Amino acid sequence: MSRQENIQKRRDYSGPVFFSGGFRPFFFGAGVFAIINIALWAAYVSGHAISGLTLTATWHSHEMLFGFVAAAVTGFALTAIPNWTGRLPLRGFPLALLFLVWVLGRIFMAGQAPTAPVVDSLFLVLLTLFAGREVLAGKNWRNLPVVLVFAVFATANILFHLEQTGYISVEGDANTNVGFRLGIASIAMLLSLIGGRIVPSFTENWFKTNGMSARTIAFNGFDKAVLATSLVILLTWVFSPNNTALTLGFFAISGLHLVRLSRWQGWKTTSEPMVLMLHMAYLWLPISFALLGVEIILNMPNLGIHALTTGAMANMIVAVMTRATLGHSGQPLKTNIMTNVTYVSVWLAGLTRVTSFFMTDNYINWVQTSATLWVIGFLAFTIGYSKYFFKPRI
Repeated sequence: MSRQENIQKRRDYSGPVFFSGGFRPFFFGAGVFAIINIALWAAYVSGHAISGLTLTATWHSHEMLFGFVAAAVTGFALTAIPNWTGRLPLRGFPLALLFLVWVLGRIFMAGQAPTAPVVDSLFLVLLTLFAGREVLAGKNWRNLPVVLVFAVFATANILFHLEQTGYISVEGDANTNVGFRLGIASIAMLLSLIGGRIVPSFTENWFKTNGMSARTIAFNGFDKAVLATSLVILLTWVFSPNNTALTLGFFAISGLHLVRLSRWQGWKTTSEPMVLMLHMAYLWLPISFALLGVEIILNMPNLGIHALTTGAMANMIVAVMTRATLGHSGQPLKTNIMTNVTYVSVWLAGLTRVTSFFMTDNYINWVQTSATLWVIGFLAFTIGYSKYFFKPRI
């Protein structure tokens, strides 16, 4: 199919606007679920029981990673893959069906339905199969590593359920679960891989558009070394989280990612929040890796994990969702008050959640503050951006 035929077929779509592109249902779903999950969890840790729901630390951990993050990743993937391969996007009934599987997974997991592990696991398996088919059909070999990450993420979710249902032995809370750590590690690598493409690329474009002489450093051997070293350290952590040698490893990759970020000169983008936020989101990666090292030294379980989830993942998600939504809706790539509230609130939510670990006398208050900021941020996103999910591209 020629490029012109492809464009014409995209224009010929006459189904519901909401299912005309993957970013629409899945970014919307991610925004709404981010609010629901944290609001319910904040109520639970404050001692308020939720009738009809069995909320536990395991549910919260699983749903934030394999529910919220998975939806945002899917929205990105279904939007980016057609651009990578030149093939038609998933839309209409197949997209609606995939979204339904994700929604059912959230409902079944909240209600502890016996079939919840199967329905929930099916979603990421379907995403991986679709991504693999498209990348292979489009001979887009450069993005095979991304498909591999999706496959590992789907496998991690299955492992999580096998461990929780007793088929694989595990002790302790959800975060001692090998499947959970493997899921965290796979998304950390995805952020390193994709973030290492889009942050310098969008920054370079902004520099050129504004006639600036500043330039980012293109992907080279140093970036490959950062990714390879990160992969080794993260895999070691997945299968041997109490290995004290990991402390130096985490500090090392923290430094490497910080150097990598500095090569993109984000401090020169302060006049454009949409570009600056990409750098502020990526900054959470070296912070998170450093805190994973601190976690081992100070015996502070979950410190680094929360830095990765509420920090690196959440902030990169809002940075990408806002930019992609505007770009694929035909809107100018400019922030407004709702976007800025989203950025500031979600970034501060991550900061206060990490700080809470050091505030032992006032821990719950700090957690509640983080939850409040989180809900404000995603409310601003959902209210400010929902209109773009339901109306045609300009």
